[in-house]
Formats: sequence, structure tokens, C-alpha cells
Amino acid sequence: MGFQLKRLFSSPIFIGTLALIFAGLLVSLVCAGLKVVYIEASTWFVIVYLFLLALALLVTICTNTLHKYRLALLAMISIGLSINVGHIGWYINATIGVLQAMAAGLIFVEITLFFWVLILGSGPGTYLADLCGTGADGKGHMLPMTDVAKARTSY
Repeated sequence: MGFQLKRLFSSPIFIGTLALIFAGLLVSLVCAGLKVVYIEASTWFVIVYLFLLALALLVTICTNTLHKYRLALLAMISIGLSINVGHIGWYINATIGVLQAMAAGLIFVEITLFFWVLILGSGPGTYLADLCGTGADGKGHMLPMTDVAKARTSY
């Protein structure tokens, strides 16, 4: 079972969204490092939280355990969405260009998080799940979301 990076490469949707979130986090981190005096303390938490969230999604895809952690990831992504919006609103209205650039990086992160909510929240057989290759029809890369329906109901 183990960690296999080839599972990620068979899903271009997740490659693109992971690249976008890591790029947005890198921009935000660099901009925050340039103007440390103007950065709120909670911003560092948000950047680390979102980085660990992206890393968790990467690990669950590469270890083929997305079906086990899909709902937990969905809940953590929704928390990330809400706390990220507040930081975007705070920094986009700043008069310092570096802070506005940081808000732009956080906007890229927000777009990715919203897209992940749509992907992970779509069940097997839906149009979006089939489009992203997460459906149960056997086309393309099939993430194991169909195992959720086959879970044991009696113990």
C-alpha cells in the first residue's frame, strides 16, 4: 500500500490545484516575510495551517486513503476557507503593496480550497466526480470514494 507518488500524477486536477495552493502559499509567505512588522499574529497560523492541509491532501492521495479521510479533510478545508477570507479582507485593503500581493497569494489559495470543497463534496456518479476522475465508472484515475458506500453498517 504505502506512499506512491504515481497516484498523484494520474490525477491532473489534484496536480493543478496542489501546484496552485503551494504557489499561493509561497507568495504569501515571502510577502509576509518582507513586512513582518505589519503582519497579524494569526496570519502565521493560517499559512502553516493551510500548508499542512495541502500536505495532508497530498499524502492521502498518494497513500490511497482519501476514502477514509475525505470528510475530515472537507471539514478542515471549510475551516480554512473561513479563516482565509478574513485575512484576504484585511490585507487587500492595505496601503502597502507587499500586503496587497500577499492578499493576492491568499486569493489563489482560496480558489483552490473552494475547488477542493466541490471535488471532495461531490459523491460518486455526479458530473464533477466523473469529470475529475473520482467517480465509480472506471474512467481515468479512480479515487476510492466508492468504498464509502460499501462500508460496514453492522458491527
